Amino acid sequence: MMLWWLMACTQPVDVLDSTIAGVSGEATGIVMTTTDFSTGALSVLDLATGQVNANLAPTSGDPFVVVTGGQVVQINGYLNDTIRLYQPGQWEIPLAEYGVGQAANPHDALLIDGVLWVSLYGRDSLELRDPTSGEVLNTVDLSPYADADGLPEASSMAFVDGLVFVALQRFDRDQEWLPLDGRVLAIDPDTRVVVHEWTTGTSPQISAGAEPGNVWVKTGSYSGSQPAFDGTVVSLQKDQGLGEPLWDESERQERVDQWVQAENGDVIVVVDRGNGDYGMYCGWPGDWTRGPDSTQWLSDAVVDDRGRVFLAARTLLGGGELWAIDHRSCQDAGRAETVLAPYRLGLF
Repeated sequence: MMLWWLMACTQPVDVLDSTIAGVSGEATGIVMTTTDFSTGALSVLDLATGQVNANLAPTSGDPFVVVTGGQVVQINGYLNDTIRLYQPGQWEIPLAEYGVGQAANPHDALLIDGVLWVSLYGRDSLELRDPTSGEVLNTVDLSPYADADGLPEASSMAFVDGLVFVALQRFDRDQEWLPLDGRVLAIDPDTRVVVHEWTTGTSPQISAGAEPGNVWVKTGSYSGSQPAFDGTVVSLQKDQGLGEPLWDESERQERVDQWVQAENGDVIVVVDRGNGDYGMYCGWPGDWTRGPDSTQWLSDAVVDDRGRVFLAARTLLGGGELWAIDHRSCQDAGRAETVLAPYRLGLF
C-alpha cells in the first residue's frame, strides 16, 4: 500500500494537446480511465478549457469509472477487485479504497441514499456497501437467475423511477463462456426485492434513457473475435415491458457497441462492422446521420450538456485519443491526446 501512495504522490501530471473547444456549462469535466491493459491511470478533460490533465492517479490494467451520486467511483476489475471513491477535482488521494473479494470482478456501481450498490461478475449477489468504510451492509440474492455454472454475471446497472435495474449476462463458463439468454431485473432499493423480471437476448447491457422511466437494453454477442450480429436495442418501461427493436443487428449487419442519448432526445450509436471497421450514427431510427468511420475501437461514449458526445478511441496496440463529436451534425468537434489509450468515460 505504501508503494501505491508513493506512486500517487510522484506521478507526473501532463497537460496534453487538444483541439476540443472549451465551453462553459453545467458539467465540468470528463473523467476517463486510460490503460494498455497492464497498467492504467485516471485522466480528466476540462470542459471549460478543452485541456486534458493526464496521469492524475494510477489504476489497474482493467479500470472502469462511474460517476454516481456526485462521486467518482473507480473500479478495478478482473484480478484486481478493488473500488476507489474520489471527490471530483480532488484526485491526489481517494476518499476511500477497499477490496471486494478475490475474483469478485466488480463491474458497476450506483450510489443511492448513501449506500453503494456494486454488481459483481464473479458472485451470485449484488453487494450494498458503506461507501466510505467498504463494509457490506446488505446483499441482493441473484442465485435464482444463475445458469448451470452458478453465476448470473451481473453487469451494468441503472437507477430509474425509484428502482435499481441490473443486467444479468448469463454466460455458461462450463461451455467455453457460451452466451445464454439474459435477464434484466428491477429491484426495490428499500426492500431489496426483485419486483420485475424480463428475459432478453444474449449479453444484455442497460443504461438510463433521457425520457422519464426509460431504460435502454442492448443485446448481442460475438462469434470468436467478430460480431455475431444477433442483438437488438429496445426500450424498457417497467409497466410496459420490452418494446420493439429500434436497431436490429441481423438486418443492418452492424453490432451496437454504444447507445447513448442526449438531453434533446438524439441517440448516438457506435457500431462494430467487423474486421476492425467501426463507425457511428446520430439521430433517431429512420432518420440517422452517419458520422466518422474509424479503425480504432470506440470503447465508450458519454454525452455532455453542450451538444457533444465524447468517444474513447483506442487501437489494438494501446494507442488512442479522446474524440468529441457534435451529435446534432454527427461531425468531428475536436480530438485530444492521452498518454495511455482511453477505455471508460464518466461525466461530472
